[in-house]
Amino acid sequence: MRKVLTDSLTLVPAAIPWDATLRYVVGVGVPLTLLVAFGHTGFGVIAALGAMFASTRDPGGRVRDRIAIMVLTVVFTAAGAAFGVAIGHTLWATVAGVLVTATAAGWLHQTHPGIETSGRFAALGMVVGTGLDALGLADPRLALALIAGGVFAALVLAVDALVRGGGSYTKIPPWSEGWRQLLSGNLAIVRFAGCYGLTAALSLLVATEIGAERAYWVAATTLLVMSPDALGSWQRVIQRFVGTMVGILVAWGIVDMFHTPWALVAATMVLAVCVKPGSARNYWVGVAMMCAMIMVLLDLALLALGGDRHLLEVRLYDTMIGCAFAAAGTELWRVAERWRAVRRPGEEMKG
Repeated sequence: MRKVLTDSLTLVPAAIPWDATLRYVVGVGVPLTLLVAFGHTGFGVIAALGAMFASTRDPGGRVRDRIAIMVLTVVFTAAGAAFGVAIGHTLWATVAGVLVTATAAGWLHQTHPGIETSGRFAALGMVVGTGLDALGLADPRLALALIAGGVFAALVLAVDALVRGGGSYTKIPPWSEGWRQLLSGNLAIVRFAGCYGLTAALSLLVATEIGAERAYWVAATTLLVMSPDALGSWQRVIQRFVGTMVGILVAWGIVDMFHTPWALVAATMVLAVCVKPGSARNYWVGVAMMCAMIMVLLDLALLALGGDRHLLEVRLYDTMIGCAFAAAGTELWRVAERWRAVRRPGEEMKG
């Protein structure tokens, strides 16, 4: 366990990815700045989040595949959120919807980056969507703003590729290979999908019952952390928890110091510069910068109501609960697969 902890938190030497950083800052900053300037702060925040999500899911490979994956990320997030809004009025319908959607998303793991991302973010959007109506945010225009932000980030990538060329990026398999993997009958992935969906649904149910203010953040954490690689999941649990704590502290200092829209926009841009270099050093650093960005953006959106200082505590509390469920789900998956390996030595165990 000590080695897992050390590997999870150690900063590795890495060159600063200036090209990815520039695209990230432009993709997030331009729609945010323009919409704030024209008095549409809420839409600017959502568009910036769409650009953030899309840019984060850029896997490398051919430019057209990368653009497709970035656009699919925000489209499926918005579609999932719409489904979440539709069923989010009753607890058991919400839990059942999360169970089905997350299980389907879990089945798509280890297929193709585009297929996996579409499923994961559809489930993530659905989880968040279950809480939007209660917050008065079930506005279709916000979904369009999210998609527009993601499309703009993809457009930035396309322009960059035209100007500078596609560059040298990690190869990803063709989409047909992803569909072949999906239909290959891998029972280990099917079992993981059940564990993934059950963990997300149970975390949402328990968080709601114990009175968590943003129960969907709890379930969203499990969706972002868990993977069929048990060791990788444990590392992500540690990294997301540490990154969230650091990000909350950074955001707390920013929102306590700055109380005007343009100061918060400038702070967001500084954090955006740090995301890609931080992620290159260690995942938890990237999580910290993205968490701080999200919380500063929320403070910007809620500035007229006094900001989001209260939500900083809520986000930390909900992430702690979500990480605990993700750790429990990961351990259940690991033990179950190890038991199957003992009972059936011929089967390959994941993690």
